[in-house]
Amino acid sequence: MINLAVGEDLLITLVKLIYDRMSNKFREIFDQLDWHFEAWGVSINKNSKNTIEKTDLRIVLEKVLKQLKEKGIKVLVTFDEAQSTPEVKQLATTYQLMRREKYNISLVMTGLPSEVSEL
Repeated sequence: MINLAVGEDLLITLVKLIYDRMSNKFREIFDQLDWHFEAWGVSINKNSKNTIEKTDLRIVLEKVLKQLKEKGIKVLVTFDEAQSTPEVKQLATTYQLMRREKYNISLVMTGLPSEVSEL
């Protein structure tokens, strides 16, 4: 289960938390990918020849979810106090695309009706 919060770069945090919660056995999935994160003034690189742009995070997430699906692992993402912000819309859109591809990811969002009606 991955818990996200308001004020975070949601896709970066999601990918980082999936990595952090994996056992060493499944970190090999990530270790085969090149990735780079920049958030909150911190830069993290992993076997990177080229950096991954924000728009490429969906591609990284898709590769990871594909591998996890093959291993029978499911991901639950929770998000409390959701608001209709560009970051939340990007998360919702990415989630929708991942579900369309039948990846094992679920998203539970809560928030005030006036804040989430646009989502």
